Amino acid sequence: MLFDENEIKNRWEEYVTDLYGDIRNNNLELPSNEDGEDLLVDEAKKAIHELNSGKAAGLDNINTEILKALDEDNIQHVHRFCNLVYKIGIFPGDLNDSIFIRLPKKPKATECSEYRTLSLMSHVLKIILR
Repeated sequence: MLFDENEIKNRWEEYVTDLYGDIRNNNLELPSNEDGEDLLVDEAKKAIHELNSGKAAGLDNINTEILKALDEDNIQHVHRFCNLVYKIGIFPGDLNDSIFIRLPKKPKATECSEYRTLSLMSHVLKIILR
């Protein structure tokens, strides 16, 4: 059993790293798409519409209800941002990061494997990925 806060944090970091086995670097890069077609506004609207409501926000604190309530002008801003990421091929800032939450599967859980891990990621990233 670990009682020191730093040891517990390090153990969870080790467990999540092993569990998800992500070998990418911190700056996720896509092939740039300088010659490709721009994403359409309708594609951004559809991706926003398809987001599930009632989900927790990621590090950017933007939840799906905020995105679904955007007017045409603000949808244009999201669309331009998605095209910029698509053209350049680099996800900026907090879009690369997730928050991991642990929920015990059973009472008095002591092992990492006895917890369910949830990953909260940016909903804007979900729009880009769609």
